[in-house]
Amino acid sequence: AAPRATPGARARAVEVCTSGIMKIQQRAARGAVGGRWWAAAAAAIVLACGVSPLAEAHSRLGCPAPRSPSTALKDAPCGGVAADPAVTPVTLAPGRQTIIFEESISHVGAPWRVELAQGDVPSADACILLDHIPHNDASAPTPGDENTWTRYKISIVIPDVACTGCTLRFSNPMVPAGGCVDPGETCTSYHSCAQVTITGATPLANYECPGGAPEGWPFTGAPNTYVQESATWDASGWLVADGVPDEYRQSVGACADLAGPAPGGGGGGGGG
Repeated sequence: AAPRATPGARARAVEVCTSGIMKIQQRAARGAVGGRWWAAAAAAIVLACGVSPLAEAHSRLGCPAPRSPSTALKDAPCGGVAADPAVTPVTLAPGRQTIIFEESISHVGAPWRVELAQGDVPSADACILLDHIPHNDASAPTPGDENTWTRYKISIVIPDVACTGCTLRFSNPMVPAGGCVDPGETCTSYHSCAQVTITGATPLANYECPGGAPEGWPFTGAPNTYVQESATWDASGWLVADGVPDEYRQSVGACADLAGPAPGGGGGGGGG
């Protein structure tokens, strides 16, 4: 009998195939190729790879709800998916807010970054809310089965800003062994964005981002500069690594009900 592919080899093969499908799908959504051409090209990849054109790769926001359900969007800052004016943004109050994100293919040491921006401005003009969120290297999702995807939960601080038409931006750089810079040509990154309204006091345009890591956050690499970064997450999706303050495990805000209780029952309830 022919040797069976290892899970890692299968995941890499699925990643290559689904990445091709999603690139064609994105071009079709932007009108760059016709619908019939997209269908024919996707079908050819499906036959060659044995994967569905709905199969996806890597990670996305789960709550607040993302603009796109895809986990395979590589175009910064939002995967080429524009904000939908028909969608009511999620309202977030300043202070701690739990966010949820999901991983469909595990990539060892691939961290995450969360930013806040007015619309789709370049990353250099966005405010980094939390960087160097470490990966769970025990994650083992099956790409085509959303029921197996790894769910992560963490509570970040939303600044005291007034902002409509804002974007909560989520990036997942695939860090090679030698490290990389994102955004930049040395990292391939996956992106996911959510439309939000923030009910604070200072207009976002007048807000000065503090820069650097928040007080108490133990993962303090330089902004946008990455090495492979991993830590321990519990079975329910909360970061439980040594040195992480309890406030990052509070289940609080607009996504609290979906997040469920935090370890030890910590939380501040639902609401915006």
